[in-house]
Amino acid sequence: MPTNILDETYTIEVESIDIPQDRQRSEIKEDKLKELASSIREHGIIHPPVVLPMPDGRFNIVVGERRVKAAALLEWAHIEVRFAEEDTPSDELKALEFIENNHRADLSWQDRTRAVHGYHTLMTNTRENWDTSMSAAAFSISRDHTNDLIRVGKELEAGRESVVEAHSFSSARNSLD
Repeated sequence: MPTNILDETYTIEVESIDIPQDRQRSEIKEDKLKELASSIREHGIIHPPVVLPMPDGRFNIVVGERRVKAAALLEWAHIEVRFAEEDTPSDELKALEFIENNHRADLSWQDRTRAVHGYHTLMTNTRENWDTSMSAAAFSISRDHTNDLIRVGKELEAGRESVVEAHSFSSARNSLD
């Protein structure tokens, strides 16, 4: 676990957790959220969400948005969380979100592409000598596929019609050739 995430868990009110608008995941499927809520009802939360304490006493979600929404769906008043240290650089928090979400099977091709592109852009802007191979290693994917994701991600971000309207990643990638 990164050193900027505290090992201890804390119990806080579910209502006190805010979900910022700039989250990497653009959609959460209702049926998948209900499945997660059912699993949490039966087994509890195995990996507590990570939140960042805010000066106003509220918390911003860092990772675990679906777990928080499932707890709300279950009408839980409280949830166990881990805290990110308040002085954690925002780029590290965003990188943590990108890495965690990449391992989710239910991400759309667009969200996965945005995750890799966003992570790579963030890291190249904040880390000296960061390259595509390092981003590939972070996501456990090939360098060639990482290059494709970054290329398609740039066009997706720019709103290129052929990419935005594509039904699959391969269709989006092929529209650029």
